[in-house]
Amino acid sequence: MRPLIKSGGMALVLLVGVVAAASGYEWQSYNGHFYTLTSDWGSWIEAEAEATSLGGHLVTINDDDENTWLMNTFQDTYARFGLGDPWLNAAWIGYYSADDGISWQWISGEPVTYYRHDYWSWPDGGIHAYLHLANHPSPGTWNANPPHDLDYDINFKGVIELDNPTPTSTTTWGRVKEL
Repeated sequence: MRPLIKSGGMALVLLVGVVAAASGYEWQSYNGHFYTLTSDWGSWIEAEAEATSLGGHLVTINDDDENTWLMNTFQDTYARFGLGDPWLNAAWIGYYSADDGISWQWISGEPVTYYRHDYWSWPDGGIHAYLHLANHPSPGTWNANPPHDLDYDINFKGVIELDNPTPTSTTTWGRVKEL
């Protein structure tokens, strides 16, 4: 640990761990970006609305390293009533189709330069994608299945990404883990 600011015998210290925000979100840092889960389970639309309210979007995944980091970092995230069910170990990402599954894009507007479709079932009839997390039978792959958007019992949480946290999104910094 090293002091960031020292004044009158008190120091702010950067600790390895989690970035804590005043709003109760726990932020993780990776490659200069900040990530957290939505506060509740919901549809992809609800998860994206929460992300934009914080100044970000659902995560854009740019390469295999980021995909693997996300898969492992949020590995114990399950659908609303799927705790412990490996098939429901997943989280919403910002990948979607505006034309019923014909073409796919990132909600952030970034170009699609990487994708990791689950070729056994991609897309499974849906237009909103989710990442299969580490405890899923197909970890690291993506799928889109409409029941996860429509059925309250099997809604996911979403992974929110911010490029640069602002005072309105993460006002009280606690600890940060940079990988």
